[in-house]
Amino acid sequence: MKNKLFSLLFVLAAVNVWGQSDVSKYYLSNYGFDTSFNYVSGDNTAVAQEILSIDGWTRDFTVDYTISGVYEFGFGGTFNNGTVPATGYNGEAGGGLALSTGWGVNFLFYQTVTLPAGTYTIKVPTYNGFTATGGTSQLAWIPNSGSSVTSTVSSYPAKAWTLDQITFTLTATTTGKVQIGYKAADGGSGNSANLVIDYVQLLGQNMAVDKSALSATINRATTAYGTGSGTGASALQTAINQARTVYNNSSATMPQVLEADYALNEALDTYLKQNASESNPVDYSSYIVNPSFEQDPSTGWTVQGMWRQTNNVFTLKADTYYLESWVGIGQQLGNLGVSQTLSNLPEGNYRLSVAALHIQQTGSNSTTNSGTAQTGVYLFAGSARQTVTSMNTYSLSFSVIDAGTPIEIGLVGESATGNYLCVDNFRLEYIGGLSTDSYRTELQNLLSYAQELLDQGIQNSVATTLNNAMTTAQNALNGNSQSAMASALTTLTSAIEAAEASRALYANLQARIDYAQKVLGWWQGESTKATAWNQLQSAITTANSQVTNYNLTNAQLQSAVTTLNTRISAVDKSIYCSGNACGSDSELQNPDSYWSYERSIQSKHWILFWEKGYGTTVPSAVPGILEKADQLFEFYANDLGYITINQGTSKTDTYKMIIRLRYSTDWEASGSGIDNVIGLLTLSNGAHTSRSGQT
Repeated sequence: MKNKLFSLLFVLAAVNVWGQSDVSKYYLSNYGFDTSFNYVSGDNTAVAQEILSIDGWTRDFTVDYTISGVYEFGFGGTFNNGTVPATGYNGEAGGGLALSTGWGVNFLFYQTVTLPAGTYTIKVPTYNGFTATGGTSQLAWIPNSGSSVTSTVSSYPAKAWTLDQITFTLTATTTGKVQIGYKAADGGSGNSANLVIDYVQLLGQNMAVDKSALSATINRATTAYGTGSGTGASALQTAINQARTVYNNSSATMPQVLEADYALNEALDTYLKQNASESNPVDYSSYIVNPSFEQDPSTGWTVQGMWRQTNNVFTLKADTYYLESWVGIGQQLGNLGVSQTLSNLPEGNYRLSVAALHIQQTGSNSTTNSGTAQTGVYLFAGSARQTVTSMNTYSLSFSVIDAGTPIEIGLVGESATGNYLCVDNFRLEYIGGLSTDSYRTELQNLLSYAQELLDQGIQNSVATTLNNAMTTAQNALNGNSQSAMASALTTLTSAIEAAEASRALYANLQARIDYAQKVLGWWQGESTKATAWNQLQSAITTANSQVTNYNLTNAQLQSAVTTLNTRISAVDKSIYCSGNACGSDSELQNPDSYWSYERSIQSKHWILFWEKGYGTTVPSAVPGILEKADQLFEFYANDLGYITINQGTSKTDTYKMIIRLRYSTDWEASGSGIDNVIGLLTLSNGAHTSRSGQT
């Protein structure tokens, strides 16, 4: 639902039409799902499985199937075979929250709000874009104490809208959750409705008047106004006067008080932005979800190889929790980190800060580095980076050239040399509007990155376009024209995107060559595979010539990978998995699945999958686990004779054994079979090192 409809409803509510006022914008974030679309109108993608974070809403489920995302009305594809309507519930443009799941899962999102006494109605128009109608609405008001109120909707008509709503009365100011979502029907997702929620509207009636927030905003605005010498002071003074009029009006209703507070906050934000500088920043940390990790790190963040901790060793932690990663003294952390994408920042210049530590400890619980400063850990925002070493607060500046452009922020370790990493308390500040220097810095950063792509190797046709864009960018820098820099930035960004796609094709081929070389080594001298082994060796020779041939087309590079994979498969063992063990092959192909090939690594006799919490880079412990597993496999087969291998009599000649590595410090080690075909071992992070690695 578009915001203009809500604005119209507020005007109607001001004259007490139906006795209800629309108070959605005062209490809820992203209630209309009309920005930051994951899929836009006209896109024809068939989305099979993808759980995406929803701005402003907290996810309250742990499964990774099947769909959550914001889809623009008119999206021409499907989400788990469901469709999105051409327009919203009221016939308007905009977008909706798409949901699809199965197996009786409760698929829930919520926001926590504090409401004054009054009577409230929550309306949630919901479209079912699928033929199945199963599902029970979980729309609810859940107070921190007291009784919840839940929707009575127990099914969703196919290809139709349902106006889901609840009403409840509060006798005092109450904090609670506004919850949306549904419980799927039993069985697979094909038995359940595929829902698109247009908006979440909160209507209030007979609301108790509380002017405390308005008073606080007036005081903050008055302090910011000061002597009235700042840019835009006159407009701020007008807003303050209007707010005071409402505050002093004994007959003002709560919706009027809320609107006065909302308008003054907007005027204050505008004023602060107009006067912002590095020495006079505006706190924008509210744009960061869970900035101090007081909620589970999965809330808002993508975490790789780090865990939440409560001890006081890291003295710069802000509250109860912080994130850390630790390995034994003398070892190295490798690849790890934490990141989040900010998608709604206004244009301007920003400063990102964080408390962090990256050291090689001198002893137990040490926060002092041994020897020279460690390398490989960075605070980052977009293309801007700042090296992290000793315990300190680090900061960097970056620019948002176009409002709403997604900016990834976080802390990343790339072959980090320390054994101890801590991070907490991300802070974001607005430090002023865009300037020529803003464009200059962004162009310089992109030029450096573009040169890296050229050095790594991309297709010649793509390289020509990129070189031309780089020349245009350099000319714009030399000319010092902001408009020329803005135009060059757009051109260079587009050329870099094409270069990244080209580089990915070569990187994928190189990855398959590297794996093929491993397969050759594993099976060298095995007579039963001699013919296939020779063919694989020949295919590798061909692929090695192709991976540095920058005249190849996309189709030729993709064909090279396909050919090599065919030769690998003729020598290597296959992967068998099903059901709840690790999913079907199609599910394993999906990087958003709980277990995925993207988060796996293979040895001669095993494949190991790791949970999402470790990230996509191979966890540091995994090579050692696989090495030990291969040794034990061959010991039990060759030395103890438990099975006969390489004679076609054992299923292990065809399929690799499977290890699942949990992202947990709890102790877990269990074994089972999969469909009487192959063995499965499940280990937690804390268990695989026990008994000298023999678990």
